[in-house]
Amino acid sequence: GQKNGSAFSRGDGLIARVFDSAPRSRPSPGLPLVETVPSGWRRVATLDVADYLARTLTPNDFVFAKLDVENSEWPLLPHLHATGTARLIDELFFECHHRETPTINTGYGWHDCLRAFREFAGAGVFAHEWY
Repeated sequence: GQKNGSAFSRGDGLIARVFDSAPRSRPSPGLPLVETVPSGWRRVATLDVADYLARTLTPNDFVFAKLDVENSEWPLLPHLHATGTARLIDELFFECHHRETPTINTGYGWHDCLRAFREFAGAGVFAHEWY
């Protein structure tokens, strides 16, 4: 069978909207875990990215990463800093979702993206926006 999974800031799972027949549609951000999964949503296993990086990498590894997690960057990026694992990444491309982008529904603005880039630079990570 098909395995579904998602990179996230914790490893206890989430509820995600699933688009089986519309490959160009944008997924919605995950919902918190609940007992009853709404129609059209599916319980998805998650991987704590910070934990994975800490267990897998050493400071001597060169790490190039691309992050496109459809609005989940907002809890994930601070989690990487809080755990110290951001410093294990040498270069990071990430798609920063903000309200100035058409079709994006988020409370974050472009200024929040710039702050995130500066925070990564302060951690020694060469960060770029990915579209």
